[in-house]
Amino acid sequence: NIRATISEQMMDLALRDGEDHELSVPIIVPGSFHEQCKSKWRNHAEAICGLDGTTLFGSDKREPVTYNGCGEMIESSPTPITCLTSPLGLIGMTICRDLFMGNSATVLQSLPLDWLFVPSMSDKLGPHKATAKTLYDTRGTIIADANQQMPDAVEYDQGFVHHEKYDEGETGLTIITIRRTDTCLRIML
Repeated sequence: NIRATISEQMMDLALRDGEDHELSVPIIVPGSFHEQCKSKWRNHAEAICGLDGTTLFGSDKREPVTYNGCGEMIESSPTPITCLTSPLGLIGMTICRDLFMGNSATVLQSLPLDWLFVPSMSDKLGPHKATAKTLYDTRGTIIADANQQMPDAVEYDQGFVHHEKYDEGETGLTIITIRRTDTCLRIML
């Protein structure tokens, strides 16, 4: 529902103001959400076009976590990792620990990605940052990790963009804006 609401708001802004509306950016990733898929659940994220809210591509989480003794029950899509070829380069997305664990991590390390979006929820991002450094050093991949605070966490690592300077801000939609300092590119997560 949250993702659909954001997409609808983007479409309304585009209809009202055209492609130059106040949130007009190439890509928005409004987090990942547990959602029902047939009779099971999946943790799913989608990248949408900031110009009009159109869905560009999605990603399913594949490595479950355990929190406070409760296991994350997810049913992953059988669809392989999806990437988007764009004027910004090859863009991929993975959710949280799929960046550094399991089959998804192995596949990601073999792809010539320019950008990798990582919606996550974790108290510490050490493994995320280590993998980001490896992917940047070996393939030049820029990792944008938007980290949400874990429930009941007193402190947590906020998201990062590996090896890029950025300005961070929030809107009423709690979207993180990342602005590359060397270009006019803005990305909202």
